[in-house]
Amino acid sequence: MFVRSIAIFAILNCWLATRPVQADEFFGMQDDPFAVEIEQLADDIYVARRPFSWRLPVQANVTIVINDDDVVLVDGAGLPAHAEQIIRAIRDLTDKPVSTILTTHWHGDHNLGYSVFRREYPEVRIIAHENTRHSMANGVMEYALGAAEAEIAPGIERMNKRAAEAEAAGEPAEIVAYWKSYALDYGPQTREYIDIEIVLADETFSDRYVLHRGNRTIEFLYVGNANTDGDAILWLPREKIVATGDIVVGPTPYGFGSYPGEWGDTLRVVKALDYDILVPGHGDVQRNTVYVDALIALMDDISEQGRAAVAAGVDSEEALREAVEFSVHAKAIAGGDPLLQFLFGRWFSEPIIESVYIEATGGTVTQLDH
Repeated sequence: MFVRSIAIFAILNCWLATRPVQADEFFGMQDDPFAVEIEQLADDIYVARRPFSWRLPVQANVTIVINDDDVVLVDGAGLPAHAEQIIRAIRDLTDKPVSTILTTHWHGDHNLGYSVFRREYPEVRIIAHENTRHSMANGVMEYALGAAEAEIAPGIERMNKRAAEAEAAGEPAEIVAYWKSYALDYGPQTREYIDIEIVLADETFSDRYVLHRGNRTIEFLYVGNANTDGDAILWLPREKIVATGDIVVGPTPYGFGSYPGEWGDTLRVVKALDYDILVPGHGDVQRNTVYVDALIALMDDISEQGRAAVAAGVDSEEALREAVEFSVHAKAIAGGDPLLQFLFGRWFSEPIIESVYIEATGGTVTQLDH
């Protein structure tokens, strides 16, 4: 049960970097850890994102669409303190109310601040794919959050121990700094999870949900399984802007409970929209398909490798871990940066093997107990 709770807690705290990071950047950051920067994408369309998306506690990008009379968001904040930052940013842009929030998927770093939005905008409607609402309603998130307070002290101790071990082993300074920064931010991060109210979607859809705001069409689409079985995207056809949630996360993906065998095709659907701007679930805004193409190649290849290995007699997840080769993709996605290489392993290649094995042996990946 302890192992399961830590796995769930990790999913609620999916962590990644957005660019090569120097070790000294991890320290001396006394600013608000939940602070956001606003980037304008088009007229009345913005994204609120972390100055360093790799900094814990990880928080999702929030896309802000300002219309004639209201505001529509993609994801609303990962924690209450993050939600308060987002709301302040929105009020700096407009006095129009937030009417609608699309929840891209069930992972808590995209939705655990919703109670603050409900308090500030009582009429807000939350929309999600039907599978996302099911995952959020089945008790798993409450279980993980209930363990948060007891996890603070041992979590800090665990991160400091890993930092010491990494330093003793002569690992790159960026990796040592990662563990030390994790220890520094672990307490403030975890305290935010205590007494959080999980807010479920008011409405759900299976394939498509459309809003009309003057001349603007706002589409919420389900385009296939990828990071979860309920991944939803925002598509603005006039502006040619797509917000993908964690179907796309840069600069390294992660793979807990994901669907590698379907992920490539889902990405192809996103690419076929012929977007000009892509807002990932975390990381920098993208204005081409280079990274999406790299992800497609990655998902297709590891799925094929998994099927071939099982056909050749590999009969366990651990054996498959030795058989599947990630190095070409790690180099293509993370380059030579030691931190990004580390994150590619920690948050993608290590956890995704479970799903690759399940699919290669004819099983079905499930979202924890659903």
